Amino acid sequence: MTVLKWIRNDNRRFKDFVAHRLGEIEENSEVKSWRWVPTKMNVADLATRASTSDLSPESVWFRGPSFLKKDSSQWPEEKCSDSGLESDEVEIVKTIIKPKKDVKYPLPDVKRFSKWWRLLRATAQVRNIANFWLQKVRDRLNHNSVKRVLPSLTVEHIREAESEWYKEAQSEYHGLSLTDKKSRVYGLSPFYDDEGVLRMNSRLTNSEFPGKFPIILPPKHKVTRLLIMESHERHLHCGQFTDRDMILRKAWRKSQRLADMFWKRWSREYLPQLAKRSKWHDQGRQLQVGDVVLVTDENGPRNQWPLAIVIEVRPGKDGKIRTVVVQTTKGKYCCPVTKIVPLDVGADRTEGECEIFD
Repeated sequence: MTVLKWIRNDNRRFKDFVAHRLGEIEENSEVKSWRWVPTKMNVADLATRASTSDLSPESVWFRGPSFLKKDSSQWPEEKCSDSGLESDEVEIVKTIIKPKKDVKYPLPDVKRFSKWWRLLRATAQVRNIANFWLQKVRDRLNHNSVKRVLPSLTVEHIREAESEWYKEAQSEYHGLSLTDKKSRVYGLSPFYDDEGVLRMNSRLTNSEFPGKFPIILPPKHKVTRLLIMESHERHLHCGQFTDRDMILRKAWRKSQRLADMFWKRWSREYLPQLAKRSKWHDQGRQLQVGDVVLVTDENGPRNQWPLAIVIEVRPGKDGKIRTVVVQTTKGKYCCPVTKIVPLDVGADRTEGECEIFD
């Protein structure tokens, strides 16, 4: 009966599995040709249900139900109704559930603050005092003589203040329809979390919650500006990419950034001072077949450059070696000499010297 309702329904959308099969039925047949069959006369049940049935050549499995040989007016009367779909495969309706607003606490004037952490502490203190006096008033109304002490600020108070300011910054989005394709935030797949903060549904399935569902903030709000400045000052203005990464993902490997900065300055400022450089009076030694060299890699550190051996040299028109073919553990490569660093292995060796291997 449920399948018959699906076939005859034109005003609902179903899940993909059901929708594809209903589409095949509509393409290969007509809706009016589908009729209702009582359970006891349904031949398909002989194969789909675990029961011993007569499958002889004269059975209904091969000849079909007997009422098909009669006039359509004598067929079983349909007892199902088109109203109501009681299956789990019914229409998919996209809804946005917004949590109920909590008690609205007074917030400090954000324009009076230049530091994000100061704003959070001030807000947390205001909320803490408001909660304290609210409990005092309730105790007096209920004739409760419990002596209360103003609690000190905790991490939970700071987190609640941060969430409150996120919702305050997102107040300009409250009039927007999250399911409207013309909405400013529709392309971000927005949703409200348990605290009422508007977040973006990303594809980072293996990330933690803050990075998996970033908070949506208006670009020109004072809260957004304070949050970005706090990230800049905490991480010493590490650059556009790293700041964005820290703000959106709430996590960052600062040690890796410092290591990259160290090796960059080491290679550009310190290492060139160690090399002895003099004016070129004589032509240097050109690469030869059998020389052991390093192949430079701008994307990797110097201690990881691949070791290679020259197997072919290709001089230019002036007779100087311009290109060489080197053999590494991964194959052969043709490189310009500017990308090759020769190693003084066995160079300028006298007859009395011997080779020492570890």
